[in-house]
Amino acid sequence: MAYKTIGGRRRVRKASHLALHLIALFAGVFGVVVVFRYRHQIEAQHMITLHSWLGIITVASFALQFVLGAAFYMFRGAQMSAKASYLPWHIFVGSIIFLMAVGTALTGIVRQFAILGLGNDQEGHIVNSIGLLLVLFAATVGLTVVLPYEK
Repeated sequence: MAYKTIGGRRRVRKASHLALHLIALFAGVFGVVVVFRYRHQIEAQHMITLHSWLGIITVASFALQFVLGAAFYMFRGAQMSAKASYLPWHIFVGSIIFLMAVGTALTGIVRQFAILGLGNDQEGHIVNSIGLLLVLFAATVGLTVVLPYEK
């Protein structure tokens, strides 16, 4: 999306794409480390919910996608034919990882909803609204990805 939404020359868009994804990678890894430390501190089991499994798979997939993207696109030694053949897969896998992140967030919201015992009250409506906004955000991002880029 950085290539479609950020103006400027290709090099600027490429650097923005890299910077945003580097921040996201650090945030994801930081989040996983914090949760593991907290659950260890309170002596709770790890990896017992769908939310936790999706989270680990999403962060690991994102890290792998980041490494492969850097190998194909950041290093000058990569062949143009290899870059061109990898690009559709990079976009597709990136979209899947984004949808996995949204699914992970939604399962986390549902889990907290159940833990807090929320129902048909104001807090429950706020939590449900956040979930619906996440779905709307995912649909908007998906539409942006599939629409052609116009300069």
